[in-house]
Amino acid sequence: THGWADFTVVCGDTTYAGSTAEFDSYAALRDQYRQAPVHTITGNHDTKGGDTARSTIRAALQATETALGAAVQGSAGWTFRQGEDLYIGLHEYGETAEGLFVPGALDWLQTVLEENRSRRCFLFFHLYDDADDVAGNASGQYNAATDVWYETSAECRRFTAMLRHYRNVIWFHGHTHTTFAYQT
Repeated sequence: THGWADFTVVCGDTTYAGSTAEFDSYAALRDQYRQAPVHTITGNHDTKGGDTARSTIRAALQATETALGAAVQGSAGWTFRQGEDLYIGLHEYGETAEGLFVPGALDWLQTVLEENRSRRCFLFFHLYDDADDVAGNASGQYNAATDVWYETSAECRRFTAMLRHYRNVIWFHGHTHTTFAYQT
């Protein structure tokens, strides 16, 4: 314990345009001011810089997770235990034809959830299901025309079906771009 929190999770969008220079600024700020470990996942803005920048950012995040003691699963994400609870970070792939999830990530996630079905799991993934969400879109900022969640895609349907099946999962997300005070 570090006095005020055991750790923090940043739910993506550490950059605006997905450049490695923007990410380096985030990492320097994170490392300078943190009072406790800071775990991070990618958001859609972190993946806008193309394949090279996206891979560089995700690799840097995974190296940080390894240094923090998390179990890293390729480019898909990470897990760590705190007491009996499991924390899962799932990276976003990007706003591309390839989909929102890193290839193979949903298979990995399903394995993790099945192996941990008897414990509380806290899942961090940047986006939320705008068709199924009642709290995360409190600002009304996003709608089907502007959001990037594709509820008609097989991967998004599979992800939400997993969360309905594994009732021990609590899902946290980012993406809203509004301040906490505005959302409340």
